[in-house]
Amino acid sequence: MRIAIISYNIHSVWSNYGAVLHSWAFQQTLLKLGYESKILDYVVDDFKKYNFKYPALSKGTLPIRNRIVLLANVFMYASRYAKFKNFFEENYNKTSKQYNKDNVSELDFDIYICESDVLWSPVSIGGMDRMFFFDYPNMAKKLKIAYSVSMGDMHYDDKSLSLLKRKIANFDYVSVRENTAKDFLNKNIKTDVEHVLDPVFLLNENDYNSLLIDKAMDEDYVLVYSINRTKGLMKTARNISEYYNAKLIIISDFFIYSIYGKTRNNASITEFLTLFKNAKYVITNTFHGASFAIVFNKNFVVYSKYNKNAKIKSILETTSLNNQLLEEGVVLKKPIEIDSYKTVNARLRKEKEKSIHFIKKALSI
Repeated sequence: MRIAIISYNIHSVWSNYGAVLHSWAFQQTLLKLGYESKILDYVVDDFKKYNFKYPALSKGTLPIRNRIVLLANVFMYASRYAKFKNFFEENYNKTSKQYNKDNVSELDFDIYICESDVLWSPVSIGGMDRMFFFDYPNMAKKLKIAYSVSMGDMHYDDKSLSLLKRKIANFDYVSVRENTAKDFLNKNIKTDVEHVLDPVFLLNENDYNSLLIDKAMDEDYVLVYSINRTKGLMKTARNISEYYNAKLIIISDFFIYSIYGKTRNNASITEFLTLFKNAKYVITNTFHGASFAIVFNKNFVVYSKYNKNAKIKSILETTSLNNQLLEEGVVLKKPIEIDSYKTVNARLRKEKEKSIHFIKKALSI
């Protein structure tokens, strides 16, 4: 049977590390279970105006200040794009052809899996795309599965909720990434929904070793991974690095952060993972930043993000790490450390078994 996987991955705004890795992890998980698959090289309609290699040249409205910053760092973005593209070619089993809404009728797979990320949100760029619901005639009689799909913080009005109800009926099996999404769907759509782990947790720490490079730094360092600007985050990072007498390494597109420490803004996927693997401590404001800190059993804190807390809170509740969540504006003088990962890993093993069971059940045709 021919299996197709779709998500944000190859075409994710700002070359998103988490988007790339959750799709890789899911494909590797299927392979471990004995299923080969193809990742669809699919561009959502909202991204047609976006220039992934040179963001400054993207069409449409873009604040002049933002465009100037993008132009000033054009080589950094081009370098990172090249590294991401190289990862896709070397590590993805993907379609050789690129698809969009105009040629999806050419697709011919037995099983379609919509996998992870914020794909079912009316306020997310590209969210609610027709392809994320396999809402095309040539897919009507095929097995359709939603695995660990996120709905963000569920900002649905009556119109978008009605649309969701109609489109979600296309699926034979549905699972979501956040416990709040499961509750929301059970209440509003009355469909059978399971809560599962994000794909990055389906692999063990050792499974990522094949992607790692030699130790990224010869000395201790505290790692910052930041997508949005968050009050208090960098002050906390500086304080924690001083507490450990360690360097501060920063992965962020906010170039002003270079005043705090060494930036790795064009890190490759392997460099990204290696930096997490060897970090003394992690400070982040992203779901996958917290996720990889947990995968590698790191001490960390994660800052909440305005209207984007559901996915972060869900994984912290699942792993009993609620104390690692900080509200925006909070500044730590010293690190909040995790006493032991024994309980965390035990809970993850149980959730992983449940998640794998869902996949096996959905594919047992």
